[in-house]
Amino acid sequence: MDQTNKLDDLPRDLEAEKAVLGAMLVSAEAIADVAQILKPKHFSWGANKIILEQIYALNVKNIAAEPLSLIDTLRKQNLIENVGGEVYITELLDNVSTTSNVLYWANIVHEKYIQRQLIISGFRIAQLGHLDGAGDADEALNLAQHELFALANEDQRSEYEQLGLGVMNLLTSLDAMKHNDNVLGVSSGFKDLDEKIHGFANGQMIVIGARPGVGKTAIAVDIARHIGIRNEQEVYFISLEMSNEELYSRILSAESNVKHTKFLKPSSLNQNDWQRLRTAQQRIENSPLYIESPPGITIPELRAKARQMKQQKGIKLLIIDYLGLITALDPSMSRVQIITEFTRSIKILSKELDIPIILLSQLNRESEKRAAFGSQTNSAVDRSEPKMSELRESGSIEQDADVVLLLHRSSLPASDNDTYSNEAKLIVAKNRRGAQGSVFLKFEGDFVRFLPTFNPNSSHPPLPMPNDNIPLPSSTI
Repeated sequence: MDQTNKLDDLPRDLEAEKAVLGAMLVSAEAIADVAQILKPKHFSWGANKIILEQIYALNVKNIAAEPLSLIDTLRKQNLIENVGGEVYITELLDNVSTTSNVLYWANIVHEKYIQRQLIISGFRIAQLGHLDGAGDADEALNLAQHELFALANEDQRSEYEQLGLGVMNLLTSLDAMKHNDNVLGVSSGFKDLDEKIHGFANGQMIVIGARPGVGKTAIAVDIARHIGIRNEQEVYFISLEMSNEELYSRILSAESNVKHTKFLKPSSLNQNDWQRLRTAQQRIENSPLYIESPPGITIPELRAKARQMKQQKGIKLLIIDYLGLITALDPSMSRVQIITEFTRSIKILSKELDIPIILLSQLNRESEKRAAFGSQTNSAVDRSEPKMSELRESGSIEQDADVVLLLHRSSLPASDNDTYSNEAKLIVAKNRRGAQGSVFLKFEGDFVRFLPTFNPNSSHPPLPMPNDNIPLPSSTI
């Protein structure tokens, strides 16, 4: 089939388009209703796209979008002939008997747009099937999934926006933040952290870096628990390091206040422990926290899984633990190339899915070398505090991330087995939307969780965690 010769056969309903525009020229209420459904791109004929664009522009300026004002603005921009002249504007009014059916006509226009795009996407996907080369099949599948996902979520896609409308949307977001503890997006569960980064925003890639054993998985689980259990928002946790059972035991220990070590020896659990476990189990059984531990995963596979979870479960956050275990699709690629491609893909995916994505990463050993030097010089300064440049394997992690959090716990003196202090610090090393700084935490190893603690450099106590109204207050993160 020749696509260029079939454009006239694509689904459209010009009478519905005219009815919508006519209603908008008669009623300001109709403009408000249609604006929730239609954008200029949804119309099939160029003249109608121009007219809708100008009606919206007049509305943003608080100018009544009446036929005379529309004609005047079209003349000033030399567009009047492009839309068929004044005769066509008048003809639009002839299509209006009542404005009460405007939403019905608007939905028809939108449905025809989706049908047109589905046909066009079908042509593109068919062309992808003819690609031939090493790795082309996997890439073609990824592109096909992207094409269909973009169509299913086309109203969330980015496009140009008139300044006045953009400012209006910004004010709406600020008002929402005002009523949500200044959090835009998803709360981290740590109020001191939310004060600095204002939560995890949609479209952001957040990197949490730490040396092995410091607790990057533990703090990621803490965030997942807060969002999935406390806030009952959908979270997808992909663990490439731990099994599902290991994560379940960590979550249950933190939620029940039963020591994690007892899970390794169930005979040590007393009656009170079992009661706490059952209470925690009842509280979390319907939480929308989804955990998966694939034995290995490539970048295209991860993107496919994330898109599927967004469509099926409506996930609000994706957590990936961790970056260094991603499997290369092409064995000839270096680790730097793999990480660079992956971080770029994750950043694009966060925009595509319109959710924040948290990516865990290891730090290199530079901080340990500084700490060793400090001990040799008897320095009282903690030289082991990590830096953003110590993210392993690729500078693209630092470059692509919107927020970089570095988790730090000092090594204990005379320690030969990477034993760390329970006093912890979460360093906001990069924050595109706000301030940098540090959040002070305490690691409770018995329950494998972090809690807010007192900032030694501040006269103010840490901000409390949200009130969960749970009988076991110390089990809150």
